[in-house]
Amino acid sequence: MRDRAIGLVHLDLLGDMSTHRAVIEDLANAEALQVAEIVTIDHDTYMPITYAIAAAVQAGADTVIAPDLAHFGTGYAAMTLACDLLVPTGLIRRRPQPPGQRLDRYADSSIRRHRGAG
Repeated sequence: MRDRAIGLVHLDLLGDMSTHRAVIEDLANAEALQVAEIVTIDHDTYMPITYAIAAAVQAGADTVIAPDLAHFGTGYAAMTLACDLLVPTGLIRRRPQPPGQRLDRYADSSIRRHRGAG
């Protein structure tokens, strides 16, 4: 069984959907990925990065494929915290974060404030 991926197309960018779909499918085949679905966004999509990541999670996909990096918008770096990104120029690997790093920092300060208040 092949690993799963989703495609991402930003509808406000130049190009037609059939061309975008063909690029996504070609990239998936080259990396032995199965495209579960192709998600579309536009300038009116609320929280498009969150939307795309949620779609990937629901599809059981570890990779999001787009015809070009521009389809991810400026939030592409944030997406790499959740999944791999695949574009014609190559694969951008997921950047794992140390477990609870940010949460621990806030939790510690919260505990200190609570203890100091008592």
